Amino acid sequence: MVWANGNLYDCVNGAASLIKAGAYTVGQQIGRVDLGGILYYTTVTVPLRQWNGTTEQAVANSGGVGTVPPPSGTVLAAYAGSLICGNPTVSAVNYPGGFIYCNVNDPTTWIGANLNQLGSNEFIMWIIPLGVSAAGVPPTGSFMIGCANQIFVYQGPLNALTQKIVNSPVGAQDPNSAQFVPSQDLFPGIIFLGSDGQFWITNGITTGCISLKILNLVYNFTQNSKLIFAKPRYFAGYNARYQYYICDFGSNVQLVYMTQTKSWWVISGWPSGSIITGHDNAGFPTNFIANTNVGITSGLYQVGIDFTTFNGVNPNVFYQTAYLHGGDPELWKEWQWVFIGTLTVQSTYQVVATGLPLATNTQQSTQPLLFGNPLAPGTLVGAIWDTSLWDQALWTGINTLQTVPDLAHGMLSVAVPVSKWVAKPTTQPLRSSAASFTITWAFGLPNSGTPAFDINQIIARFNPRGRKPVGGATGTAQAGILRAGTDPFVGVNPNR
Repeated sequence: MVWANGNLYDCVNGAASLIKAGAYTVGQQIGRVDLGGILYYTTVTVPLRQWNGTTEQAVANSGGVGTVPPPSGTVLAAYAGSLICGNPTVSAVNYPGGFIYCNVNDPTTWIGANLNQLGSNEFIMWIIPLGVSAAGVPPTGSFMIGCANQIFVYQGPLNALTQKIVNSPVGAQDPNSAQFVPSQDLFPGIIFLGSDGQFWITNGITTGCISLKILNLVYNFTQNSKLIFAKPRYFAGYNARYQYYICDFGSNVQLVYMTQTKSWWVISGWPSGSIITGHDNAGFPTNFIANTNVGITSGLYQVGIDFTTFNGVNPNVFYQTAYLHGGDPELWKEWQWVFIGTLTVQSTYQVVATGLPLATNTQQSTQPLLFGNPLAPGTLVGAIWDTSLWDQALWTGINTLQTVPDLAHGMLSVAVPVSKWVAKPTTQPLRSSAASFTITWAFGLPNSGTPAFDINQIIARFNPRGRKPVGGATGTAQAGILRAGTDPFVGVNPNR
């Protein structure tokens, strides 16, 4: 279902089919949820309505002692067979910071006594039931409520709920960014954009920030969205096939959080809009985005397609290390070459080294070093996997196609601008006390289901500046070797 221009459309067959004109007021927050195969939705001015695939209509009032008409509100959730409506308007009275629930499997019966107040009268941003990540195991008996300044967790059956305040230093900034994500240890969590403009995850007991490594990037994205849009909305979704959380910032920019590796990726080029989960032609779960940007043709777009481009343009996929200093961040160095051991999938790539920012607020970067990595048959043997390391034949009997370790190195050089006395650009070593290495794929987007690029080791050679030559009569400069493995911040310089 797609809400657009005040109307409700059915897009199940790939084309927009009008269900109801004038279904809501443009700009209003729409609460929506499925219960028993029926879609229910509401806004602050639209009382609860339903769509069963054939008929769209207002939810009837069953009547009876203590009942109230089906409410309007801004948030809808399904819990233990009942609908929960947040910030409801009940019998023409609005209850911000409250929620009301219907009878089990009966959205036509709403009892006035089932209205609950949080106690702080804070406006509710989202209501999400908790669950577990094991297939076939029912959700746990609790749900969470995110408000502007606090996070609450409710436990137990609806008629005997207990409220607890979650240990969280922030509240929720947006009603669209919160998304339930499973986990390997069966203790799931909810990822949301906090009131401080950073991403947090909570399990109902405690809360932790997961965007510490990209604090400035997330801050810039949120601030830019507030400058561009009067009321920015941070739509989010979850990809069950590849286990990642995705959040949209408008302007065709998204951040992706890989829950297994706890790493962040920036996506630029996908359309911006509401994110939903569906299935592709092969039956795999995937994400669709209802485009809201005027720069892209209106429509519902499938994203994250294997082996594809961004509207005919290959994506810019890269990995960037931290600044590596070889154990001495104050020693001035001449960076000479880089050696990278990788496992790749049919991809060529390039490496660029960048020095620390200079006093002029500029940075020097080396010329790109190009490497190729074709697949090769046979077992994984070679310099890295030499039998001398393991004292035995390695993985014998495997004759299928394997990806071999790529052992490659190239010189690092900076181009010197052409002057009227120089016929062509000359090169010189990169000079900086530390360097960051950017490895960029040149093949396009690989299949997300396979390790496209696994960096085992980065070794860079540098000559310390200002040191006396040692060695032979030629005065070979003393060399430092920088090794970056599991922790790129830790380097080893044998000369210091």
